[in-house]
Amino acid sequence: MQYRYLRYKINGNNDKWDWTADPAHLQPLNIDEDFSFFNPKAGIFWKINNNNIQQVFEDRNGVIWAGTKGGGLSRYNPDKDLFEIIGNVSEIPGDVIMNILEDNFDNLWLSTNHGLVRYNANLPKEQQIKIFTSSDGLEDNVFNRGAFYKNRHGEMFFGGYGGFNSFYPERIKDDRYIPNVVITDIKIFNKSIEELPSEDRLKMSDNLPNYSDMIRLFPDQYNFRIEFSALSFSNAEKNRYSFMLKGFDTEWQYVDANHRYANYNNLSPGKYLFCVEA
Repeated sequence: MQYRYLRYKINGNNDKWDWTADPAHLQPLNIDEDFSFFNPKAGIFWKINNNNIQQVFEDRNGVIWAGTKGGGLSRYNPDKDLFEIIGNVSEIPGDVIMNILEDNFDNLWLSTNHGLVRYNANLPKEQQIKIFTSSDGLEDNVFNRGAFYKNRHGEMFFGGYGGFNSFYPERIKDDRYIPNVVITDIKIFNKSIEELPSEDRLKMSDNLPNYSDMIRLFPDQYNFRIEFSALSFSNAEKNRYSFMLKGFDTEWQYVDANHRYANYNNLSPGKYLFCVEA
């Protein structure tokens, strides 16, 4: 069932909404006030990045969250009167948020079509997301909309194609091991440094990238890619990376295990320091 509009009523003091949904609307229930509507394609009133809304959830602090099918997670900003997309959550494969629950530690638990996600907006960006998949013991990575429940003891239940999963959030312990990261290759115009003529390669470095701490690039080598990998083979597909080319990037960039590379083009002459961590 696709929700094409977002509709709300706001009470007199504008501090508490009760939400319900029908095939055309998501609606906070309050009486005797005007409605407002939003349609993403028409660009009317509220802004939300996707009109296929799976769930609207209010956390214990009164923050309104919207999970969408194809648009990830959004958070309502009452000062701007719009929904703001949560950028790093939208990078989850599939970008589908089926259901939302909250534990006692300010974590949101999001069931998706590619696993179960724990999200905490209060943590540093690189620590906000933890993705759990069948490799962690889930029955399946694909969950069903509406198949979720939290009992009075704090136990959570999420149902999917493979059955249902139950767990106590406080009993889930994170793997704190931080693996070392190595540079596996440098490509010039998509050609590996190992494939370059030996004379050109030696001008760049005496050693291959994973054994060198400095690489020289020449003016005609202005398009290059740095590839890297963590030295961890336990659930390696779940490793996440942050990187920065100091002297060029103004902030850390974040990628998953399927995008273990950094592309650069037309840098100004100078010295740069590439930093990467898992």
